[in-house]
This record gives sequence, structure tokens and C-alpha cells, in this order.
Amino acid sequence: MLSIKPIITHAICAAALLTAHSAQASNLFVNAGFEDGTDPWVLVESEVQPWDDKAKTGTNTLFIKTFLSNTSAFQSVDVTAGSGYQFDANFLFEDSTADIIGLSGKLIINWLNDDTLLSSDEAAIDFPAAANVYSLSSLLAAAPDTANKADVGFVFTHPGEQLPGGALSVFGDDFSFTAVEIPEPASIALLSLAGLLTLSRKR
Repeated sequence: MLSIKPIITHAICAAALLTAHSAQASNLFVNAGFEDGTDPWVLVESEVQPWDDKAKTGTNTLFIKTFLSNTSAFQSVDVTAGSGYQFDANFLFEDSTADIIGLSGKLIINWLNDDTLLSSDEAAIDFPAAANVYSLSSLLAAAPDTANKADVGFVFTHPGEQLPGGALSVFGDDFSFTAVEIPEPASIALLSLAGLLTLSRKR
């Protein structure tokens, strides 16, 4: 008897490959690598610094002061209603960041119609297994039908008081926000059926 689970898994992977071209899509962020300072980013308890051993590429990196209670960075981007978008952000966690009790981070896309907030999409920022190495966090979402703008960025919070600095910071670099095609459920179903037929022939 054929197992359906691996077929569906392969179908979802195949559907994801259909959007692989997004990696070559135009980055809608301006100054995505912070090489031109802070503009047009809106920063809270974060700053851009030249930091050769912390930058992923180039010279500058975003110094995120997670030892403070709340830190964030956002940029406003024009979007097309109903279209899919992917937000990718690279973060480097210093050695002692894990010592911040209750620290959490999330990627956020706030969808707007002009200045009116319509809805938000969020994804947790994964804490890497190793310190001082960049890891990628991503958020894939579709713009609401009436959206024409998005505020895109991240927030780090912790419930405690401010802590002394040291190796308690996170660094960010090379962010991207790109338009992507999100496969319809019907497309995944068709790929599942194709996988089922292929396996049947092999048997």
C-alpha cells in the first residue's frame, strides 16, 4: 500500500521550488545591507556601525541592543494587493545572548492601505544552535486585497530590566523583501497526484 505522507511532502517541496526564482527577484528594501547608514530604516535601540568581524558582507552591520528591553527596525515598502512576498533576515547572536531570560524575536509585516493598518503577519526568529554565526529567518505572506504599503521589520523583546552590555547583542545584515508566487492549494494537489501516479508506475 502506498504511503500518502511522503507524496504530499514531496509535492510541497516541489511547489516550493516553483518559487525559487524569488531569490533572483528584485529586493524591495533600500539600503538592505546598511552600507549607507540608517536611512530609510526606522530604528529603536538599534544602530548601524562599521564592524568588520560582525558584518555578513560589506563593512556595516545593524547593532541590535537586545540587552535593552525592546529593540526593533522597520522599513516602509510599496506592495501590490494580493501578491505574495518573502522577508528574509540574517541574524548573528553573540555568545551570551542566551543568558537574557525571556528574550524573543519575531519578523513582522504590517500591511497597510495608506496609513490604515489592515493586518499583520509574524514569524518567530529562530535562535541558532551556535553563536557568532549568521543564520537566516524568513517570513512568507500574501498582501491583503486592499494593501498598498507594508511596514516590514523585526522586534526583539524580553520582560526583564535593562542589562549590562557585553556579549548580549544580536547583529543583522543583508535583509531582503521580494515578491514571490505562492502556490495555490490546487497546485499542490496536482503535484501530489502526479507523485502518486509516478510511484504507482514504479511498483
